[in-house]
Parts: sequence; structure tokens; C-alpha cells
Amino acid sequence: MGDLSTYEEALKAWKLAGFKDGMIFSWIISEHKDICLELLQLILPDLEIVDVKNIKKEDTHKQNTVFHGARFDIYAADEHGRMYDIEMQVSDEHNLGKRISCYQSYLTQHALGAGQDYNDRVDTYVIFICDFDFFGASLPVYTTEVCVKESDLILDIGVVNCYQKHRKMCYNKPWKEVKMWVVIMTMLKPKEMAERLGVTVRTLQIWDSKGVLKAYRTPTNRRYYTEEQYLNYIGKSESNKRKVVAYARVSTNSQRDDLKNQIDFIRQYVNAKGVVLDETITDVGSGLNYNRKKWNKLLEEVMNNQIDTIYITYKDRFIRFGYEWFERLCKIHNTKIVVLNNVETSPTQEMIDDMVSIVHVFSCRLYGLRKYKHKLENDKSLKGGENNGVKNPKS
Repeated sequence: MGDLSTYEEALKAWKLAGFKDGMIFSWIISEHKDICLELLQLILPDLEIVDVKNIKKEDTHKQNTVFHGARFDIYAADEHGRMYDIEMQVSDEHNLGKRISCYQSYLTQHALGAGQDYNDRVDTYVIFICDFDFFGASLPVYTTEVCVKESDLILDIGVVNCYQKHRKMCYNKPWKEVKMWVVIMTMLKPKEMAERLGVTVRTLQIWDSKGVLKAYRTPTNRRYYTEEQYLNYIGKSESNKRKVVAYARVSTNSQRDDLKNQIDFIRQYVNAKGVVLDETITDVGSGLNYNRKKWNKLLEEVMNNQIDTIYITYKDRFIRFGYEWFERLCKIHNTKIVVLNNVETSPTQEMIDDMVSIVHVFSCRLYGLRKYKHKLENDKSLKGGENNGVKNPKS
């Protein structure tokens, strides 16, 4: 048996995991055909789906070690052979568009058999149930298809993508029903909630009546709780979650391509470590400039204990001089800075420009001091001369 502490941590993490956890979501949908069918019927009512089959969880597609593969949270097909990929997405990694195109490409490979006419291609659907508003238009659902740029015409290529946001939205049917479905799937019975909190069901009833931890009620007046309530109670709500951030910086706008290289390098590293980035910050400004708005905002979030980890490719991407002081500041607020030490992202010319700027500043100050010295030498009041028309006494 492995390390007990590791086992206990894993067990605790499993108990804390809710329906939005990818593993839990995949397991529930794949093991319960009726739940999978109901979800597809709610999201795609016009298809009138009556049966689903070949349900697979965490279905991985990788043809070789050279090109990127794809892993579906849930793969399923209906009675007409139409194929579905259903994904639960909690964090916004700003890559859903290109990610969906990859998922669709793998579905497409199986959408048409050898010798079949192209018109026989079955339709494929990629569905993302998101915990954020990807397009930022405050809509509960977005559906994307291929359209003709010069008109409103739709090109039928058998591909449909759906983005469903299930929180904090005002829904109309059928999306209100989808939202309710997600809420129901995250419901906790009083017994389950009591076990998680380490109290009795009777204690929960008392807390409910006193308003300490109010229970929700079903239409039949049965008590239930939600994952969000549980996380709020133990102090681990999503609003209290500390962020994992990637920070990239270049000195001038002409170096913007280097920003993408820095972020790509960080993403490659964190993906290999199984880390999910909550935010990527790109900054344009000298490493000597302490007034960078995005950088200062990041430091404010650090001091407000909102940041867990900051990933940078090289120390001078964060600040040119005094990095150790800022690292110590972050450490005081339990924020870790991970430096990937990619020298290629630290241009020599940029350092030279910063050094030239420093020399220029000090040379200007030196010139100012020389000018001031000349004024002092010619000031009679300081050399035993006159002061406001009155001779100074000789020393």
C-alpha cells in the first residue's frame, strides 16, 4: 500500500469532488444511459433523440506521438448514428474554438464509411457545458455553424457546436430545463451533506430552522443542498478560489510575437504537469517600469491573497531588477512564482536597451549636478560676497 497521507489526501479530494469535476461527470454520464439520453434530449430537442449507444467516458483519440490527440469526456451516438462529444468545462482557457475544431476532426474521421457518398455523412455535435461565458454576450447558449461570410447563408457540413453556460443566467425554455438538470445533478441529500460535514441529519435540520445553513426545497418539499453550499460552508467556494496565472512581458509592441511564444511555452509546461491556468496576462512595457498597469493589478491581487501561483519564463519577464524582493513579497502572501528559465524568452537586446536607459537617466542627473555645482561656485552669498545687498562678514 502507498503512503497513507497520500491516500488520505486522495480520498478527501474524491469526497470533495462534485458533478463539475471531469472524472465525476464522465463516470455518472457513462454509467447511466438514461441520464445521458435526457441531457441530449434537453440540449438538442429538435433532433428528437430516442436512444443512445456506445457511450464511452474519457475516450482518447491519438494516432501517433507526433501530433496532438483528443480526449472526449463523453462520447455517444444515437439511433441514427449521429455522434456526440459532451464536455464539462469549468475554467476558461481561451482556446475553445480551436479545441472544438480538433474534436470535430476526430469525430469526422468516423462520420463517413469507406465507399459512402458524402451526403451520407452523419452529423457530429460537440457540446461544452461551461461554468463561464465564453463569448461574453450574456446568453445562456451559443450554437456555431459554418456560415457564408457575405450573407446569412449556412453551409451544411454536418458539424454543430453548442456552448451551454449553466450559472447565473436568465433562461427560457428549453435552456431553463438544462440549467435545472445541472442543478439537480449537483444536489446533495441531507444524509450526504451530513456525512461530508461530519454532523448528523438532525443537526442540519436545526441549522436549517435557525438559518445557519438553509436547505433548498423540492416541489414535494424535500430538503436538499448543493455543491456550492458545501464549498461555501467549508470556505472553498469558487469565489474564494486562488488563481493560477501565466505572466508574459515584452518591452515594445514590435515584440508582440514573443508574448505568444512565452505563453505557449508556459502552457506546454503546465499541461505536462496537469495544471490548469485560470488567467494569462500579457504586458508591454520596460522591465524597469514599475507603473505597468497589468503588473500592478497582479501585485494587488497577490496582496489580496487571490493568487496561488504565477508562471513566468524568466525572472526579468517579471521585473528587470529587484526580483528577489518581489518574490519575497509574494511568498508572504502564500503566492509562489515558478520560473521556467527559458533563456530564449529573455532577449539580449532588451537588456541592453534597459541598461542604456539607466545610463541615460544617471547621466542626466550628473549633468544636473554639474550645472548646480557651477551655480554654487558663482553664488557670491556663499563665498563671503553680498547677500541681498548686504556684505557678509569675513570669516
